[in-house]
Amino acid sequence: MRAGQIAEPAPVVRLDGPALDAVRLVADTSTHGVVVVDETGRPVTLLTESELIGLFLPRYLKAEPSLAHVVDEEHADQFAHALSGATVRTLLPVPLPTIPAVRDDDTLVEAATVMDSLRSPLVAVLDADGGLVGVVTAGRLLSAMLPE
Repeated sequence: MRAGQIAEPAPVVRLDGPALDAVRLVADTSTHGVVVVDETGRPVTLLTESELIGLFLPRYLKAEPSLAHVVDEEHADQFAHALSGATVRTLLPVPLPTIPAVRDDDTLVEAATVMDSLRSPLVAVLDADGGLVGVVTAGRLLSAMLPE
């Protein structure tokens, strides 16, 4: 079986699109992340659920997680407001992280190897021209690899 055979439609956000749209898209889907595309529609990276959750946290909590217990709910509710007006691009590191990707004709073992080596819960599936076919989630991959 090939990655393209089990690929699902990919939720997509643009680099210069609103960051909150990326968060909402993941919150409303079951794909565990979004594909980030450039102005030409080419995939450039992925944002996973855990990375998006991290966007809500101020830098001081990332640097010192033990401080989380002193943040009250009133202040925690304000974390999302920090994303208002931000674009996806402004939240990504420079240089952009390597996109976990496989070709549509790659095997499921090749997809599993990419997921494992990059510790990603999903991979983008690209056609021969680098265009986006879809994504394969870890759950979908595991299901396809189980014996019947």
